[in-house]
Amino acid sequence: MPCAGSIGLPKDKFFQWTALEDGDYWFDTRLAGFDSYVVVYDGSDCSAPCLAIANPQDHPYGQGKLLIPGVSAGAVLMIQVAADHPLLFSDDQDLAIYRDACSIPDSFEPNESIGQAAPIDSGIYLGLGVSSSTPDLDFYSFTLQPGEAIFASLENVEGGPAALHALDVAGAEIATSYSPDVPLFVNTFPWASTFYLRVDASPIWVCTRYDLHVAIVPDPCSYSGDDAQGDNDTCATAQTLVPGVHAGLFASILDPDYYSIVVGGGAELRVDFANMPDPAMGGMLLMLRANCSDTPVAYGDRNGLLWQNPAPTDVPMILEVRYPLPGPYANHCFFYDLYLSGSDTIGSSYCSPAVPNSTGLPGRIQAQGSSLASAGSLTLVASDLPSHQFGFFIGGRTQGLVMGPAGSQGDLCLGGAIARFNRQVGIVNGGYFQRSLDLTDIPEPPNFHTVVLVGETWHFQFWHRDWIGSSTSNFTDAVSVTFQ
Repeated sequence: MPCAGSIGLPKDKFFQWTALEDGDYWFDTRLAGFDSYVVVYDGSDCSAPCLAIANPQDHPYGQGKLLIPGVSAGAVLMIQVAADHPLLFSDDQDLAIYRDACSIPDSFEPNESIGQAAPIDSGIYLGLGVSSSTPDLDFYSFTLQPGEAIFASLENVEGGPAALHALDVAGAEIATSYSPDVPLFVNTFPWASTFYLRVDASPIWVCTRYDLHVAIVPDPCSYSGDDAQGDNDTCATAQTLVPGVHAGLFASILDPDYYSIVVGGGAELRVDFANMPDPAMGGMLLMLRANCSDTPVAYGDRNGLLWQNPAPTDVPMILEVRYPLPGPYANHCFFYDLYLSGSDTIGSSYCSPAVPNSTGLPGRIQAQGSSLASAGSLTLVASDLPSHQFGFFIGGRTQGLVMGPAGSQGDLCLGGAIARFNRQVGIVNGGYFQRSLDLTDIPEPPNFHTVVLVGETWHFQFWHRDWIGSSTSNFTDAVSVTFQ
């Protein structure tokens, strides 16, 4: 008993199939690679009555695809597959037969519109489903107090991809969730507000099953007060930033940071970050400009920023750090440590590059601040180091070269009496180590309380522990400073 249109199909094949359980079943040739018909008969031979036929012209991807509802376990069906054109037919048929999981309503149905939205709160909701063929969307409503954030994600997704959207009270989309580690959005209104979630399936997939995970919590970005740099939320209030490591800084889409720095003539400005959050939290945007109204001369992200001053003279610059996502609900944020070098470094490097450490990079040292002996202090910054290893600076009046001293991986670039600043020993954090030295109390043997004088040249290096298959140590390159 053929269906209308099933007679005379070119290059067809017949299959027999037995249902293993009750349900609604899809017969689908989406993987066949050519436009195709699917015809299903209720029985096992040519006398079986035709139940339905799928025409490839009825589907945007030219596949034969149809749903047979109410199939009982043990039922025998015959399936006819045919090409839309005989030259497109292949002896290798890709026919998918699968139960329609969406034929069983989930616990929140009906919730196909905002008017039917199911109220939810923090929690895990299991065994939910959406369909692109019915269509069957899922809507949920929830209330956020002022300053509350919602974290929401789709987990254990089966049958095809699905998308999670946040809607305002009018149904307009305001955010989309891609990670459970990022807030879907934050209620920035000064009153409690009701919002909605919408879940929809991909247009090319019939049914998607999922679990919904929801957490409504105080906004993790509702950091009150300023960080160590004070109120620097606008370009006009940019805080002066000196070279070195600046820890415990905070920025968000609503609280950018602006810094005023001076880059020496011909110098290379380097901005790096330590203790950044997981990449899933998003990124950061860096912009460097000559003044508040100029177009940026350089951009950066969580990987940092490099800029070479083309002028032979010092140039004042503005550095902006912000969260890149726009929009009133994208109140994302991060705490960060900022490392700045190249703006007013002093001295000259030698013994470069150092022997690479376990990071694969050679450690570097820079001297920053003033070369005036009367200033009384000098800042040393070591970078490109293995984190969580301890170390300290060393110094002396004589350059030298001892390769692999005491089994070290690196080279000692000092000679003569060596001052060990082990009273300032510490742990490398985020690849950086910084200390300010008292130039009136250098631990140089034999008296260990040497005062640096005008006209003297001192050399400095950083020594640290490391692990490359076994416990070892290494050195950075070295820097020489002549004091005036």
